[in-house]
Amino acid sequence: MSRRRIDQMVTRMGTIVTEMQTLHFRFVQQERRGWEPLMNVYRYPDHYEICVELAGVAPGDIQVSAGGRRVAVSGVRRWPDLRCRLTGSECHRTTLMEIEEGEFWREIELPEEIDGRTADVFAQQGLVWIRLQLK
Repeated sequence: MSRRRIDQMVTRMGTIVTEMQTLHFRFVQQERRGWEPLMNVYRYPDHYEICVELAGVAPGDIQVSAGGRRVAVSGVRRWPDLRCRLTGSECHRTTLMEIEEGEFWREIELPEEIDGRTADVFAQQGLVWIRLQLK
């Protein structure tokens, strides 16, 4: 089998995996409200657990709303004081800036209805966990 044929198969497999990942979860397309945090969604027999990557976001700056089949997470990540300000040394220039800051928003639609009144939210090591009971 040629190298070109293998590359074509790998590209097609990547497309198939992406399509399979969105089979059960349809992301709600609405106006963009800042950056979008990454999520993992886990299905248990009687509930869902959603893990949201929100390193550096204070718990008081996170809002979660859930109901029906939708779950939305929003808030703001505030830029921390630069170490040079804390230590009194001079920072000459920024060499690389990849960490998103400011407002964030992410909304997904689950394949089943959940009871938004029973949302249990807790933060652990930069991750926010949301537990939602099935209806």
